[in-house]
Amino acid sequence: MSLDEVLKQFNLKNVIIEQIDSGLLLREEKTGPRILYVEPTLKCNLNCIMCFRRGIKEPFGDMSPETFDRILANARECNVEFIWFGGWGEPLVHPLIFDFIEKTKNAGIGVGINTNGTLLTPEVTEKIIELGVDHIVVSSDAATHETYAKIRGEKLTTVLEALDYILRLKKKIGLSKPRISFLFTSMINNITELPNLLYTAKKHGATTVIVSNVIPTCEEMVNYTVYTNHKIADTLSEVIRKVSIAIFDIGIRVILPKFDLRTERRCLFIENSSATITWDGKVVPCHNFIHSYTSYIYGFKKEIKQVSFGNINEEKLSDIWWKRDYLIFRWKVRHFSFPSCIDCELKDYCSWRSTNEMDCWGNSPSCAECLYGRGIVQCMV
Repeated sequence: MSLDEVLKQFNLKNVIIEQIDSGLLLREEKTGPRILYVEPTLKCNLNCIMCFRRGIKEPFGDMSPETFDRILANARECNVEFIWFGGWGEPLVHPLIFDFIEKTKNAGIGVGINTNGTLLTPEVTEKIIELGVDHIVVSSDAATHETYAKIRGEKLTTVLEALDYILRLKKKIGLSKPRISFLFTSMINNITELPNLLYTAKKHGATTVIVSNVIPTCEEMVNYTVYTNHKIADTLSEVIRKVSIAIFDIGIRVILPKFDLRTERRCLFIENSSATITWDGKVVPCHNFIHSYTSYIYGFKKEIKQVSFGNINEEKLSDIWWKRDYLIFRWKVRHFSFPSCIDCELKDYCSWRSTNEMDCWGNSPSCAECLYGRGIVQCMV
């Protein structure tokens, strides 16, 4: 049976054939990512101790309305289902964030906000509910006021009072949205508070707690990593035991990360058909490559260079999505065709490890040491 006969038999119209290595890929025209992570701004009202923004040397700008309008037009053409407003900045800092949200909802696309929660004033909260935001993920890394203040330099009560106000409004109006989740970044100085945070999250309306690990961006933060510190193995086991009890006790969903290296590697950004667009319009494949920064992977200094396959201000999203380089990159990540540098016996002598620009297998860029791929670091996906 010829290819034309196959397409006719299965009623496949407007398809394009792409050859990848020894295989063939059939794709429909005008398709693209299912989920978009949109970074309205690189600015933030906080300066948290573990923030990536501390180590980048890029301008902190705001997305222009023209750039966002192009994103939205392209998202509609590509049948994007959901847009997360987040990135490395605080989305509620952007002066036009409500315009962006309103336009997105009017386009029939779901909306999520990843926020530190400190700007959720009653006025902001009322607007978010009025606009029909579907999901809010609040980054909260402590169950005690003291620890929260040391990490984020803000009052935990500010966030919790805001969430309580959301609960009251939802109950008053009779709404189930927005759904609330917590994002907890585990470190040496807060890991023992995780079980209590689950009870706090449930009390203040959260249905899910996503637990991640920190990626150190300076030598000092290396000492904060849980997954490299074997001295606290017993403490970590006790924390996980208490987390397990809390899950059944209060009925909350908890997404735990890996705390050690496993054979399996997978990228949920790629598997969930997502892409990220920076405040200045660059289309990048994931959060790990969203900006250039210095990381310390298991104590080894590695320069992460931003990986962009195009700019929404210059090209259509569908054209960027199906560029051959981007297509091949997603194919390789789907099968994780990268070396495993972290546990390689030659890692202490290898110069390829110093950046993500290329690895010893010839991949460029390389995901060889990605902690997201290991499940050690997580995001809302």
